Amino acid sequence: MKKFIDLKNEVETRVDGLSVRERILIVLTLITLLYFAWENIVFKQVWLSKDTLVSQVDNVGRKIQNVHGQIEHVTSKMKTNNYYDLLKQVKLLKTQNQEMKKQISSLASQLLPPSEMTNMLTHMLQDESKIRIVSMNNIPETPLFDRSETEGGEEESQDPNQLQVYQHGIQLVIEGEYFDIMNFLENLERIPWKLIWSSLNYKVSDYPNAQVTITLYTLSLHQGWIST
Repeated sequence: MKKFIDLKNEVETRVDGLSVRERILIVLTLITLLYFAWENIVFKQVWLSKDTLVSQVDNVGRKIQNVHGQIEHVTSKMKTNNYYDLLKQVKLLKTQNQEMKKQISSLASQLLPPSEMTNMLTHMLQDESKIRIVSMNNIPETPLFDRSETEGGEEESQDPNQLQVYQHGIQLVIEGEYFDIMNFLENLERIPWKLIWSSLNYKVSDYPNAQVTITLYTLSLHQGWIST
């Protein structure tokens, strides 16, 4: 740590001795390097984790929709076909439906519960004395699977047996120096629960301070907003 402080002081001393034009060139170079650092170091792991988890949830959700459609199709034929054979098919499909619900519930349980999202971020930032919270805003929840209309375009009635996954988001804007913000993001990645990173925007506001806008979200099987 002492070596880092000595190095930082040495760099600041050298920068103070440069002309205004040289300082501008250094700042522009640093901004370019920081951009590529965010792009290649932070985003690479974040987007891989996000894409894998969301893809798993989406795939299971689509399977559930397909099974539900088969259940309705078989049920509609009960009046004109052998009742007991069709009943066996319905029971089998319902069993498959329940198993897939368990799978998607297990995936959702790996994510941070929506009710704890705001408090968790607030407590983490309280430990980061060099980072200032500019704003923290909830994003309206949205259903992950669109079931508002049937294939024929008619509005679909709500079915309690159908599984829905809800996306709960939050937009966080913070200010601080590069290394302090990087340390916060690394700590955020190490929490026991997962968060899905939607976007991250890094902007140098007043060198060496920068403003970072982060959009995060989590998934749950229930409606209900993030606590404030």
